Amino acid sequence: MCQEGACGTCETRILARRADDHRDSILTLAEQAANRTMMVPRGRGLRAAAP
Repeated sequence: MCQEGACGTCETRILARRADDHRDSILTLAEQAANRTMMVPRGRGLRAAAP
């Protein structure tokens, strides 16, 4: 996996709200403006430690 949203395998449908910050390079500007999908290559939050 590319982990940057460039290959498209992480494309995810947007169910509510808007994606104001598209950082992927696979969607066209029109697709980004439509706010139907976005790339979510990796979480940016804190990760829980393994037990």
